Amino acid sequence: MVHSNLAADNAWYWQDDKGELQCGLLDWGGASHQNVAKSTLMSWTMAEPEMLLEHFDDLAQAFVDGVKDADGPPSITFEEFKTCVSICFAITNPGCGSNVMQLMKIMPKADWAKIKDRWDPVVNNRFLNRNYTCAMRVALMCWKKLPLYSRFQEWKKKNEHWFPNKKPFVCPEFPEAKAK
Repeated sequence: MVHSNLAADNAWYWQDDKGELQCGLLDWGGASHQNVAKSTLMSWTMAEPEMLLEHFDDLAQAFVDGVKDADGPPSITFEEFKTCVSICFAITNPGCGSNVMQLMKIMPKADWAKIKDRWDPVVNNRFLNRNYTCAMRVALMCWKKLPLYSRFQEWKKKNEHWFPNKKPFVCPEFPEAKAK
């Protein structure tokens, strides 16, 4: 059971005075059984792009180490997890473009043009502005700087046995439309 992201407004966790982990979900509307790699990427999406680029592998390794330290399945490896998170980023990142519509509802385009940078108080001090713009910055950085497509190609080559053999789609010719 997870939330689709672990932003501070969705989950809580701390160690009690006995050193035992206490945790829970605050936003049950976003909670469900789902893919851990996808939840991970949704949490990483709120990172500053430079930090994520610098520490992508470190974060993936920390997750794998944490799973193993908690007696999780030994089949989870760093390379496999990094590949899964990368493929999830590639699949979901185009959806961040929908954030533009949300931002335009919050503030007119002319006002957005006055924003000087990411640290402008209109972005940094307003949760939704920061949330939506950060997700777009991370999505664009991932496409530009991380080898998402090559990781997908490597994964696909290793897993070709899962894909059915089928001929490529050929679009049929359509009759010419006649002008009236």
